[in-house]
Amino acid sequence: MLLWAFSEGRVATLVLLAALPAVLERVEVLFSARDLERPSRTVVGLGVAVALPTLVHPGALLAVGPIVAAGLLAGWRRIRGLVLSLLGLAAAAALSWPLALEVARDPAASLASYVGTVDPWRVLRLAPGGGPGSWVVGAFLPVSALVCFAVVGPEHRGSAWRAMLLALAAVGLGWASAARWLPPALTNQPAYLSLAAVAEAALLGYGLAALGARLGREAFGIRQVSAFALGAVLGLGLAGQFLGVVLGGWAVDRNGLPPAWPLIEGASGGFRILWIGGPGPGGFPAPGGDPIGVVEAGPASVRYGLTDRDGVSALDLGRAATGPGYRFLEEVLEEVVAGSTRHAGTLLAPLGVRFVVAAEGDLPPAVRARLEEQLDLVRIPAGGLVIYRNPRALPVASVVSGEAFARASAGSDLAPLAALPRAAVAPLRPVEGGFRAETEGGTLYLAWQFDPGWRIRAVDAVRSGAAAFGWAIRAPVEAGPVEVDHRPSPRRAVELGLVGGLWLLALWVTRRPAER
Repeated sequence: MLLWAFSEGRVATLVLLAALPAVLERVEVLFSARDLERPSRTVVGLGVAVALPTLVHPGALLAVGPIVAAGLLAGWRRIRGLVLSLLGLAAAAALSWPLALEVARDPAASLASYVGTVDPWRVLRLAPGGGPGSWVVGAFLPVSALVCFAVVGPEHRGSAWRAMLLALAAVGLGWASAARWLPPALTNQPAYLSLAAVAEAALLGYGLAALGARLGREAFGIRQVSAFALGAVLGLGLAGQFLGVVLGGWAVDRNGLPPAWPLIEGASGGFRILWIGGPGPGGFPAPGGDPIGVVEAGPASVRYGLTDRDGVSALDLGRAATGPGYRFLEEVLEEVVAGSTRHAGTLLAPLGVRFVVAAEGDLPPAVRARLEEQLDLVRIPAGGLVIYRNPRALPVASVVSGEAFARASAGSDLAPLAALPRAAVAPLRPVEGGFRAETEGGTLYLAWQFDPGWRIRAVDAVRSGAAAFGWAIRAPVEAGPVEVDHRPSPRRAVELGLVGGLWLLALWVTRRPAER
């Protein structure tokens, strides 16, 4: 799991793997039989340990829930543990504000990850994808955990049982995520397999502690045989992993882009790319990254992602992949895969989508047939990728002429959008902090989710704009210079100041006690 995350540059998974041992240790303490000397320190420490990976990717929360559930099933002081665990999660929510609010609003978009594998043997080896360490030798950790569970001493028996429950549950949830058996809000194989890896490592620690304490004091028997077997498994496993690291490399190296990528990279102006593929688990070719959602439509089901040419996947600034813009994208995709429109290019235009891209062989035949039917998408011959160019795409920041566009952008229905005629479009030039251009007048359009922090200056007038197509930003402008910039709201500055103060308080509460 660790080597896979390194190979693919998955910082969120690496942070989660680093934080989960602290979460597991603190929850163990809360559900243990012994009294707590400083409950507040343990609770706040749990909040810090949960908040750190959550700030990198909220899906980390899915790995925390099973830990608390295991304490409820097999802990000693269940009521105390549950109450203090909930307080710790509340502290984590406060420390990760306002991201916690985004999670509460749309948990599926915030928590889900659609990458992984349905191969049960790879899941048991904790290998969601390829890369160094994912071969058969990667099974050394679960095998070692089983051996250690068999020899763990009575002082760690309860903790070992909870760790075993966690490992089994996490592996099962990881497989169910990739098989689409779980609701979207609970789908995240990397998070579950990270939890399984930490639980199995804990079992390894409990077993080694038991063997180290009792091996020399007991007659030759099962413990000595287990120690020999454990040493052989660990030795072969670590040596095999080391060999995999030496011979392996990055999943996507500097020359790992598809041969057809220059056709897209060389396009001028600012635009976005819609990545699509079959509903199975897995990411897109570089730099497409991971899918952000799945549209279920039987044989025409697709997973999808939205990025710019550098792989940055956001419709707006500083928010999770959730909101009316993403719902608009999903609604358009539903129309396309259902065969209800032949104007996919026009419907995708407000999103700034200039290219629709899929890996060769990854596009369901029904979806490919739907795309070939579109009147405003042009197939580009390319090797390794299936590319459709959208000549109707709008730049991410532009001024569009014509009353028809002004009327259609004021609503949120797709029908007026699909019927729009071609209009003159003047792209805005990107500058530091925003955009600028000389225009002939029309409707200024920004393909970002609506945010009152955007300021539009045109002919000495300053305005914040209105919602376009139910999610983007529009404003009427006259002929002349136009400047657009984004200023964070005072409310956001106050929120960030309060969160910063909470972090300082949390670090003070969890400080190491002075030695006496």
